[in-house]
Amino acid sequence: MPTRQPVVLDLWPVKPGDSAAPFTSVMNWTAYGEHEHQGRRYGQKDREFEPYFTLPSQAGVPMELAVNARGSIRQRLLQGDGGWRVHARLP
Repeated sequence: MPTRQPVVLDLWPVKPGDSAAPFTSVMNWTAYGEHEHQGRRYGQKDREFEPYFTLPSQAGVPMELAVNARGSIRQRLLQGDGGWRVHARLP
């Protein structure tokens, strides 16, 4: 029988965030291959991230990635054209 761990909200006080801090994400560019379901292919960041390359520049807010990416993608993110602050790591 599944159970949920208790959460004691008093132990997690709410504090205002730093308004200058960037939005952040940790991601792996690709960990496994594509999948197909009902004739549609689904990928990972390697297929789906393109519309978001310039998101920080368009939104005008700081955004930061910790990402495991290779080759031209890594270089493209590190160049900063899209406005991302990047911590890239190669395996």
